[in-house]
Amino acid sequence: MIILPWLRGVLGAHRAPVTWVLFIMNLGFALITFPGDYEGSKQLKKIVTPEFLRSNGRIYADYLEKNKEEGTHLNRMIAGRVLSVEQEPEFLGSLALQDRGFLSQARVLAPAGDQVAFTEWQEKVNSFHDIWSSLPSIFWGLSTDSKGGVQWISHAFTHGGYLHLLGNMYFLLIFGSLVEIWLGSAVFFLGYLGCGLFSAIAYILVQAEPGIPIVGASGAISGIMGLFCARYFKTRVKFFYMLLPIPIKTFMGTFTAPAGIALLLWILQDVTGMMASPVGAGGVAHAAHLGGFLAGLTMGALMVKIQPVDAHL
Repeated sequence: MIILPWLRGVLGAHRAPVTWVLFIMNLGFALITFPGDYEGSKQLKKIVTPEFLRSNGRIYADYLEKNKEEGTHLNRMIAGRVLSVEQEPEFLGSLALQDRGFLSQARVLAPAGDQVAFTEWQEKVNSFHDIWSSLPSIFWGLSTDSKGGVQWISHAFTHGGYLHLLGNMYFLLIFGSLVEIWLGSAVFFLGYLGCGLFSAIAYILVQAEPGIPIVGASGAISGIMGLFCARYFKTRVKFFYMLLPIPIKTFMGTFTAPAGIALLLWILQDVTGMMASPVGAGGVAHAAHLGGFLAGLTMGALMVKIQPVDAHL
């Protein structure tokens, strides 16, 4: 099912210059980073074969057995199954590729078992680490391993693909334009950066795992949605829905609902998603979405008293 807000705000975005500057900056950064990510991903696919993952999983299991403090709880649990009953070595091998500590130690690990096979694995895992570390989305993304402060800003302009980018830009134009018209460009810009920073802090404190960076503008945009929710809580908003990914009238249409209720239900997905996702499994940065939304909602509540707004958006 697809549900999207259908607001008139995007039509008035010429009155929201900062929103459009942010939109252009995100597109420009994508044009710079996507080619490098694409070429790097093609090289990584040549390395990451099922056989490589199985070998990687077995060696990683031995590594975690000897280094009890390393890895996540999920990884250590799966490593136990690999060592005891040879179960899920391929899956563990894929998780190992997200463990920067293990990847950096791979260069100096002592050979185990078949030395020829071990040397072949070591060459491949070192190549993987070098290529993966040089990917623009990894370099500009924010993680617990990030050096310096630029990633606290750059991660919000870095995206993991075209769908990730387009989805975020759709919500930025719709909600950003209306919030900027309400707050003014200067306050809106500071609020956008503040919500983005707060969402990153929430991710680092709650959900981050070593070697798994956060990328995307969704944390900052969640903050803008929180601001929108505070200002237009009782306003009835039109939504477009599609029950199936088929453009047939029977399965698509529009409905209206109070903005506050709809957005709170939307953010509830992140609450349940964060609770359901195993720590260290990667995926959606639910904590960043929640942190950004709460920052925006708090900022909005301090700036305006929630009142009914009769107009439909």
